[in-house]
Amino acid sequence: MKTQLHPHFRQHFMLVDKQALTPSFGTLQQKIASWRQDHRDPFLLKIRNIVEENLQDEISIDDLAKIVYYSRVQVFRKIKALSGQSPSRFIRTIRLYKALELLCTTDLKISDIATDVGFSDPKYFFRVFRIEFGEAPSAIRS
Repeated sequence: MKTQLHPHFRQHFMLVDKQALTPSFGTLQQKIASWRQDHRDPFLLKIRNIVEENLQDEISIDDLAKIVYYSRVQVFRKIKALSGQSPSRFIRTIRLYKALELLCTTDLKISDIATDVGFSDPKYFFRVFRIEFGEAPSAIRS
């Protein structure tokens, strides 16, 4: 004999499960702080500041090399050694964490946030955001 839950209790359990799966604001802020703490090397801080100052601009490794007075190869090797990511991936990660921060602290539309942090294609933004954080931007907002 199969027992069924009363609709009120079923709805309650669905809410509890959804709340357990949705990260809290504090957890997201901790994730942002942790990422920044992990990348506090002076060189990476300089690169992060350059990227954050020019979020809407297309920044290449050559641009970074000119700004920090290193060769392209040196910039590539140094970012790879310090962050474990290629420079283009590191730049994308900076943009994604800035988007996460904006999602948590503003009421801007998700497509506006994507544009503000330098993603011209919202579909690409949604895809890489989900890969980086494990869920869609809209799930973080709700």
